[in-house]
Amino acid sequence: MQAMGWLAISFCSGLVLGSAATHAQVRKDPPACWLDYADCARLSSGDEAWRSICYADFTDCVGQNPLPSCPGQGHPRLCTDYVAECNKLFKDNDVLKAQCVDDKDACEFAHGC
Repeated sequence: MQAMGWLAISFCSGLVLGSAATHAQVRKDPPACWLDYADCARLSSGDEAWRSICYADFTDCVGQNPLPSCPGQGHPRLCTDYVAECNKLFKDNDVLKAQCVDDKDACEFAHGC
């Protein structure tokens, strides 16, 4: 089981470390940056150090582009759906539920809200 964890960390670390060059070459819009972050955060399984790397990559990606205008309803459905599903999955874990809220904030930021 531990080998699987290291394999996943190695894989995601390679993606994260390799992504800085990717972002420099191919500019992504902030909502696409959010999708990359969400994938990385899910793979982190709640590990704060790993999530910090995901978030650093997210802020670098978002920082390269102007933010879009927030949709008229104020909160993109993608973000509210994300946090609802996240809270349902982690209903018994306050630490992971707090991470869900942080992720929702990042999602809304990437969508200009």
